[in-house]
Amino acid sequence: VRPMHGMDEEVHFKYFWMSSSRFDDVLRHIRPYIRYSGMHSCPIMPQDRLAVNLRVLASGNNQRSVAQSYMMLPTTVSLIVTEVCKAIWAWTKISKEFWRVWNFPNCLGCIDGKHVIIQAPSRAVISYGRESDGGIFQECSFGRKLLHGKLNLPPPANPPGTTVNVLHVFLGDAAFPLHQNLMQPFPGVVDAQRIYNYRHSCARRVVENSFGILAKTVKVGKACVALHNYVSSTDTASPQPPAYIPPRVVAGDNNLLDIGCLSKARATRAAITAQNDFKSFFLTPEGLVRWQENVLRKGMLNRTEDNTRLL
Repeated sequence: VRPMHGMDEEVHFKYFWMSSSRFDDVLRHIRPYIRYSGMHSCPIMPQDRLAVNLRVLASGNNQRSVAQSYMMLPTTVSLIVTEVCKAIWAWTKISKEFWRVWNFPNCLGCIDGKHVIIQAPSRAVISYGRESDGGIFQECSFGRKLLHGKLNLPPPANPPGTTVNVLHVFLGDAAFPLHQNLMQPFPGVVDAQRIYNYRHSCARRVVENSFGILAKTVKVGKACVALHNYVSSTDTASPQPPAYIPPRVVAGDNNLLDIGCLSKARATRAAITAQNDFKSFFLTPEGLVRWQENVLRKGMLNRTEDNTRLL
């Protein structure tokens, strides 16, 4: 495998989309999860596994071409990418970070959907790409497992300062169905619902620009999100403006189109209860933020969700 520390720092950044110091730090976090424990006479070391994985993610090349450049079998690269991506995702403390940074407890992430314009495969049938938005969400691996309770989510936990068990959830916009593990905004009729919408919308800002940023940097998967979040928040040596967030990558990105409504099914009682649990928590001394009432009094919460994101 190509030696990393012998690279020029600029070349290292272009090749792996992170500085050498961030590379070493990521390796330190995930080494216990990717250490080779077999009896192979020439094992692929953890630093080499991370390098191969980052090259796949950063370049957007298919695994076969990366395998050729590293003189590995494509099946070996495939196994490495799967293993390292799982390790990268495993050490992120998502729920705690959402509470610490965005004041939303028991949140495992925010989801959004876009139509991506691509060229259909040469042998695709005429209906290629005509699946409805609702069908796509329900049939994709993530949506299917989420809606059927097969994502192996953490068990319910008490939000800080409370004794009430609340489910772990993802946050979506109104296009997504309300589910016990997937929250959407309230219609926003009463003050308590509008406060919830404000907190929900603020937390969802993390996903609003993700598609545009990732489209210009790394190409696939949730491990890219974890890596982007980590290196952009910890690499103090990166030049200004931040190298991890290319300018003007979101506005006017006409290759990413908004989705329609993903489901018209009625919410279950469990889903409504979960949403109300969060709404109630945001009104308690442990759950409120000091500025939410000021925002409400100023009438800012009467605006649409898009305008709320500007707060």
